[in-house]
Amino acid sequence: MRRIASRYRGGHIARDLLRLVVDDARKQDKRIIPTCSYALAQFKRHAEYGDVWQK
Repeated sequence: MRRIASRYRGGHIARDLLRLVVDDARKQDKRIIPTCSYALAQFKRHAEYGDVWQK
């Protein structure tokens, strides 16, 4: 499993998935409560997610 995971490291999969989720939330006028550490860090780092972030 470790070899498979390391193959995708740095491939921006998490970033791209988060962007898709944020875009979908905007289209549906929904808010997001980030529960994973990566998503929470990105919400704190990027002000452009503020419109969908349920703090």
